[in-house]
Amino acid sequence: MNTYRNRIFSVGSNNLYLSVTNSNYITNAVILCSYNGLRPMPLNKVEVSIINELEKGCNFMTYLGVVINHDTRKWSEVNKVLLGQRYSQFVQFLLSVLPRGKSVKLKIAKEYEKDNNFLIYILTKVRSKRVESIELYSLYDILWYSKFIDITRYKVRRQTPYLRTFRLDIESMEKFSNLPNFDKLLKKFLDCFKELKYFSLELCSTDPTNGMKIAFKILGYAEVIDIDVTPDILSRWIGMDNKPCVIFHIYE
Repeated sequence: MNTYRNRIFSVGSNNLYLSVTNSNYITNAVILCSYNGLRPMPLNKVEVSIINELEKGCNFMTYLGVVINHDTRKWSEVNKVLLGQRYSQFVQFLLSVLPRGKSVKLKIAKEYEKDNNFLIYILTKVRSKRVESIELYSLYDILWYSKFIDITRYKVRRQTPYLRTFRLDIESMEKFSNLPNFDKLLKKFLDCFKELKYFSLELCSTDPTNGMKIAFKILGYAEVIDIDVTPDILSRWIGMDNKPCVIFHIYE
């Protein structure tokens, strides 16, 4: 049976799940992609199917969901960088062929997501003038990544000049207490956004009390590095991966 008769994009979640066939040879390993519960297929074939589907008029998608469906936590930095580059090329492919694609959500499969900073290796390589919204990143994982790689290399204005919203999971203050040089790393991360116009940083937390502590800490650093911000602290609960969370907005 030709599985590509199944539509890739539908009214469902529209998440594409990525994995690799060989973690020892990242440069030449085949990237596999699955969707809608179907068995994984080589990414190049999925790309052809996406193009064919779009030619038949399926061009309504504004949301791009990519889920990393394997564990990279014990990988070397070199392999993470190589695979992050390859995955980012697929994200850019989706943005280039989906005429209304504006919102990018990158995730790691639930069984691999704890203390996993791999998503930032993808994010820092994405370049597109179409992206307006990016979500959902763990602030802790981003700052942990920046211990090893200079986060200021992430040129947000140059790579995604029309970015309007960046959503972060800020978790709890207790977790950050175990992160060396937290203040310095946080300031470097905020530096990445200071040149954007009409920008909103959304801070999500399933623990409003501890989330408020982080939100005001971020606001304080934003003022120090001369980002004009007005806090809009909202008691608005939303679903975040099937969990309630409160969002704190920081607007430039």
